[in-house]
Amino acid sequence: MMSCEKEPIWVSVINLAKMLDVSPRTVYEWKNRGGVLPPHIKLSGMVRWKREHILQWLENDCKLEHTLSQDD
Repeated sequence: MMSCEKEPIWVSVINLAKMLDVSPRTVYEWKNRGGVLPPHIKLSGMVRWKREHILQWLENDCKLEHTLSQDD
C-alpha cells in the first residue's frame, strides 16, 4: 500500500533552519532583518513560510524579486 503523505504546506522556523543548514536563531534574525527571506505569516502566534515560496526562493538563488507570483 502506498503512502499518500504530502509535504506540509507551511514551513516552521525549525524546519526552515534544517532546510538551509543554519540555526533557528539565524532564521529569526533574517526574518527580523527583512528582505532576506520570503514573506512569512503567523499562525496561532507561530511564524510560518509557505513551502512553495521557500522552494521558489531557493531555485532563484535566494533572490526575492521573482519568488512570489501575482496570485499569492
